[in-house]
Amino acid sequence: MNLVKKLYVIGNGFDLAHGLPTAYWDFRSFLEKRDWDFLVEFETLYGFPQIDESDPYVNVKMWKEELKKVLWNSLEENMAEPDVSSILNTSDSIVGQLDLDGGNIGIEDTMNAYWKDRFSFIKTLPQYVSKWIENVEHEYVLNAKPRNMSMIGESNSRFITFNYTSTLETCYHIDDKCVTHIHGSIVPYSDNMPIMGHGYKIGVYEHRQKAREADNQFDEGRKSIENAIANIYNDTIKDTDVIIRENEHVFRKLNDIEQVIIVGLSYGNVDLPYLKKIKRCVCRVAKWEMYYYSSTDREQLEKVIMILDLDPSLVKIAHTNDFFTKC
Repeated sequence: MNLVKKLYVIGNGFDLAHGLPTAYWDFRSFLEKRDWDFLVEFETLYGFPQIDESDPYVNVKMWKEELKKVLWNSLEENMAEPDVSSILNTSDSIVGQLDLDGGNIGIEDTMNAYWKDRFSFIKTLPQYVSKWIENVEHEYVLNAKPRNMSMIGESNSRFITFNYTSTLETCYHIDDKCVTHIHGSIVPYSDNMPIMGHGYKIGVYEHRQKAREADNQFDEGRKSIENAIANIYNDTIKDTDVIIRENEHVFRKLNDIEQVIIVGLSYGNVDLPYLKKIKRCVCRVAKWEMYYYSSTDREQLEKVIMILDLDPSLVKIAHTNDFFTKC
C-alpha cells in the first residue's frame, strides 16, 4: 500500500499545546531573570522605558498589561516599530550640546560612535533567544508528552517548523533529516542560530534614503541618526526572501507531497511567503488540512486560503483540538 506523502508545517501553537513556555512573554520572563540591563534597553528602544516599581503612584500591573499587549503579544511584528521619535529627540539633544558654530559639519564620526555604542546590544538578541531555547529544552522539552500519537516516528513525512525547539525530534522521535527548522534552532538541530525579527525591509530603505538626503544637505548629524535607525531595522529583520532562497533545496523536494498539514500557525503576514512557496512546490492536487486555535486565527486562515487561491474541495479546516485528540 502506498502511503500518502505528507508535509507538516508547524508553528508555535504546537509547542504551546505541549505545555512549553515559548510565548514571547515567556521570553521576556527569561530576560528579566537572565539580563535585566538588556531587557531595559530593548524595551526602551520600543517606547517602554523602565518604571520605578517602588513608586506608590505607579500601577505596575497596568503597566505590564499594556507592555504585554502593545509590545510582547506580537513581538516580531512590533519589532518593526522602534521608537523613532525618541531616537530623533536624543540625537537633536546631543547635537545641541555640541554647540557647533558651523552647523552639523564634522560630527559624523562622533555621532556614529555614539549610536554604535548605544544600540550595539541589539546584535546580541539571537544569543539570548538561543539561551532561552536551551533552557526550555532542558526543563520542558525532555519531559513533554506526545499529543498526536499518529505522528510518532513518522518516516514518510517531511516537516517544516517555525519553532526553535526540538519537540518533533525529541518528543515525537522524528528523524532530524526530515525536519527543517526554517528560522533556525540550537545545535544539533540546526546550523543556524534562531532568527527572531520583523519582515519590514522597507524600513531599512526609507532611512538609508533619508540619510542620503541629509548627506546632500551636509547635515552630518541627521545623516548619522538616519543610518543608525536603518541599522536597527537591519539588525532586527527576518528576511523571508533570503531564508526561502537558502532553503531552496528543501522546497525542491516537496514536488511529491500529496497532503499539507498546518498546525500551530496564526496565519499572519510573516507566514504567507512560506505558504505561497509551499503551494508552488507541492502537488497541484495536494490536500490541505489547516488547523486554527482562536477565532482570530480562523479569520486569518480564511484570508490565507483566498490569497493562496486554494481549491475549496481540497481544503479541510478544523480546530487544533481535533488534531491533538487524534490517536
